[in-house]
Amino acid sequence: KQWYQRRVAITAGMECLDRGDLYVSVTMPCIEVGTVGGGTSLAAQQNNLQLLTSTPDVNINAALLAQVVCGAVLAGEISLLSALCSGDLVKSHMQLNRAER
Repeated sequence: KQWYQRRVAITAGMECLDRGDLYVSVTMPCIEVGTVGGGTSLAAQQNNLQLLTSTPDVNINAALLAQVVCGAVLAGEISLLSALCSGDLVKSHMQLNRAER
């Protein structure tokens, strides 16, 4: 089992040996999102809030927005883990290393 910890997210990656599947979870213990305030009256922000839900309850909207943010973080972590496993991350860093040019 491998753990990657950053300031706002803790990612655990574990390979399930019996099936060869990859299990990844993200824990974000202190994520601050908001769905109220002056900016939410703007048209673009209103459209994005309506994509979340039609419920006017700000607590539900904030929880849904937090889930969307966590989902995006999880997708990024899976991408990073796959690049690490395939060796592409190291290859691209070595190929694009500007310090040696």
